Amino acid sequence: MEDKIKSPWPGPEGLIPVTNGKAEDANKINRQYLDDLLVEMRVIDAVEPNLETEIFGRRFSSPIMMPAFSHLNKVGKDGRKPMEEYAMAAKELNVLNWVGMEPDDEFASIAEVGAPTVRIIKPFADHDMIMKQIAFAEHHGAFAVGIDIDHIAGKDGHYDIVDGLPLLPDTPVQQSCPS
Repeated sequence: MEDKIKSPWPGPEGLIPVTNGKAEDANKINRQYLDDLLVEMRVIDAVEPNLETEIFGRRFSSPIMMPAFSHLNKVGKDGRKPMEEYAMAAKELNVLNWVGMEPDDEFASIAEVGAPTVRIIKPFADHDMIMKQIAFAEHHGAFAVGIDIDHIAGKDGHYDIVDGLPLLPDTPVQQSCPS
């Protein structure tokens, strides 16, 4: 019987994985690999780097972008809205903001901040919902929209259901075929 390792970190169990120390533990192997890396800096005729990048005709201060977080406003305490704070940081840093699955009213609040924002939409079984969210994002000045094509598998081997909304796989062929 394996000994259970108690996590030294606060939060719900499993939030931060704790290795069991066995050879097959990918976290341990990855940590060992990273600890063994050595980067040696050699500077010859160095110039100050320009980290700016252009995406869809707009210049940003960095190619590093905010990830498409979702539902962070549900964890804000004392009236804080982490998704809007996150958008404010993106605006201040002049980087591209990405937003995951958020209800339309939450997306509207995030968009009001004024950061260039990409809205990522889940592959809902209801294609009308996808089209409505695209139109809503466009109406609220989204920089771009995308569909989260890799989020269809549920934990039970069936298609996922997120916030009570069923998801299905989607392809450009399915989108262009009349129903």
